[in-house]
Amino acid sequence: MSSRTLSSRCRRCRLLSGLGLIFLIAFVSYHVQFPGLVSSAGIEPAGGIFPHVFPRLYDKLIENDSQSSSSSTRTTSFLWVKVDLLCETCCILGIVLSSIVACGILHHGGLIMIMTLLYYILVQLGGVFYSFQWDTLLLETGFVVSLCYAPWCCCWPRSSSCRSSSSSSARSSSSISEQQEVGRWPIRFLLFKLMFMSGVVKIQSDCPTWTNLTALEYHFATQCLPGPLAWYAHQMHPLLLRLGVAMTLWIEIPGAFLLISWKSTFRKFGAWMQIALQIMIVLSGNYNFFNALTVLLCLACLEEEGKEEEEDDDDNDDDDGAGRGVEKVVVPSPKKEKIKRKRCRGRYDLHLCFAYLAWTFSNMFEIHNVPVILAKKNQPAADHDHGKDMTITLTWTKEFCEFIIEKTVPVVICFVMIYVLSYLPEMLNTSSTVQNKRKQWQSVIHLLVCFLCIGMSSVPFINLSPGLRMSVDGGHWTMLPVHMFFKPWKNYIQPFHFSNGYGLFRRMTGVGTSRIVTRTSCQISIQKEGWGGLEPSIVERPEVILRGEFSPKSTFRELTFRWKPGDVRKRPKQVAPHQPRLDWQMWFAALGSYQHNPWFIHLIHKLLQGCGPVIELLDEPLLAKGDEKLVSVESLLYHYDFSSPLATNNTKYCNGDDQQHDGGRTSAGDWWVRSGPIREYVPKVVRDDPSLLQYLKAYGYRANMCLTSNDRCKLLQPGSKSMTICRMVAAIRNFT
Repeated sequence: MSSRTLSSRCRRCRLLSGLGLIFLIAFVSYHVQFPGLVSSAGIEPAGGIFPHVFPRLYDKLIENDSQSSSSSTRTTSFLWVKVDLLCETCCILGIVLSSIVACGILHHGGLIMIMTLLYYILVQLGGVFYSFQWDTLLLETGFVVSLCYAPWCCCWPRSSSCRSSSSSSARSSSSISEQQEVGRWPIRFLLFKLMFMSGVVKIQSDCPTWTNLTALEYHFATQCLPGPLAWYAHQMHPLLLRLGVAMTLWIEIPGAFLLISWKSTFRKFGAWMQIALQIMIVLSGNYNFFNALTVLLCLACLEEEGKEEEEDDDDNDDDDGAGRGVEKVVVPSPKKEKIKRKRCRGRYDLHLCFAYLAWTFSNMFEIHNVPVILAKKNQPAADHDHGKDMTITLTWTKEFCEFIIEKTVPVVICFVMIYVLSYLPEMLNTSSTVQNKRKQWQSVIHLLVCFLCIGMSSVPFINLSPGLRMSVDGGHWTMLPVHMFFKPWKNYIQPFHFSNGYGLFRRMTGVGTSRIVTRTSCQISIQKEGWGGLEPSIVERPEVILRGEFSPKSTFRELTFRWKPGDVRKRPKQVAPHQPRLDWQMWFAALGSYQHNPWFIHLIHKLLQGCGPVIELLDEPLLAKGDEKLVSVESLLYHYDFSSPLATNNTKYCNGDDQQHDGGRTSAGDWWVRSGPIREYVPKVVRDDPSLLQYLKAYGYRANMCLTSNDRCKLLQPGSKSMTICRMVAAIRNFT
């Protein structure tokens, strides 16, 4: 087997092992948070969600339990306990299987498919805490990789694929290489869909922060869980931040087309652009496994096609011979010319790629007033003329973006599908032996599966533009080859998250307004003019703060969460790739009201009840040990912003006690400044409040239900299979 083929198979093993590692992270993160989030004692019990997502299985369980128990309440308790066992069993099984794949012990499409189905069950039963786009992205990636890229007819351990050089492996390397080439294209198309849709929805949303390129002036302080370096990134000059927004849009929209080019040079350059973007996101924020998963998808774009690999093998034949102790052969003149042409072609492709990127950047943006400033960010406005500052503006509008979508997306989809079908003649051009015929039909079936996956994955594109929806419904020729066939399947595949639309950071949150606010003993004054002639970027990150009354000392203080902002002296922490789902959901709750987040009221009830699994999600050791008990809880809404390195302005902020805090970092080392309380988020709630219990009952929550893993086993019938599974699950949880 040639060294190039071995290298290709090693990269395939790395991608599969990387996917197994990401699944392992997702399953372990679920296992850690399961008791407090979605267990029968959690905030959003999976038992209440189960009848809606798996109605047929629910009816069978109810029928079986009703025969052994006459009490409907007891039957419901049995059902919730069994759903807990189902979730924990799926999670533990997923940890075991993903560990096998991550370690490279076994790489098989069926194994990855089982992992994906297990995580699908957990996502379906996770409710609001597992409704994020990266969860659906992981599911879609698992389906695509298991069907199109992972081997089904042979299980390639890492050792045999990367180290073996036997003659049998050499004979089968040709057919395996063809399947790898075809299997990469659905992954590349998925990456293209993710990045392209994430880019265009920002412009289509008409959010002023994206159209004015000021999004990063808010993003670092208003993202869900800022990272340790987010504070420093927030202090950068506005010009650098706006260039960063421009680079983000440039990489996500024009750069996405490089990922599906037929030129390997284009694909590699586009992949490295996406990897650089993900690294910048990782350095400033906590987005669990999303960035690692995106980088993993980029690996499929870093590999060359088979013909290019064969040329490289020919070029390296002499080096291989010299390495075995054979006398080095002088390369004939025609071969030197071939190598020279190949290198020239590579340089030409690279120059063409640079030209394309330069043209798209100049078409998307305009740069005004070539730099005459070296002014610092905090320099007073009177010291220099803002009109002379170098500025960059976005020229693409929503209408032009939709025009680009309608003209390019149909062409891209058809090109990818036709390019995949172009491998068919090469697969059919084999000898007529029985063994080759069997491999030939395997390759053809694999190609058809990849073709179908690309077609179904392209269905969400029709939601990007009204023109695409009209072309599909009206039978317009631009979308006829693809979506007229695949659109009817949408209703069948959508519940399984096999084909999803994406739109990360569509609109920027925490955008304040320029105004003067007076509160009792302090005043918030904000400069009237921002940088570059635009309005100032005022950050008002909403945060819900829980303030409780504790017994027996009747003290009042704020409840501390592990990761989300609260104490202004608490530095942002690094938590990724783990995702603390409660802290994330608290960020979404602050953007709305408790009426749209009934789980928030259930959280307060669990805290007042002293439910251990839920309290463990917070950073309250005394409350978790039982040394303190909550008597009442009030929820207040505050506005947060990062502090400034120097207190050079007259901005003042107030906290809940009407104490003044300087706008910059104080000598005590505040990382945040906050104003408020802005308003009361939830009225004061006391323990055993009748209105609270009535509210929970209306939304299907069961009050006063807080069972540990050991307590659940006591409700099951002794000697039953459920009891055995429950004890095993409890033993594993107690051990971990």
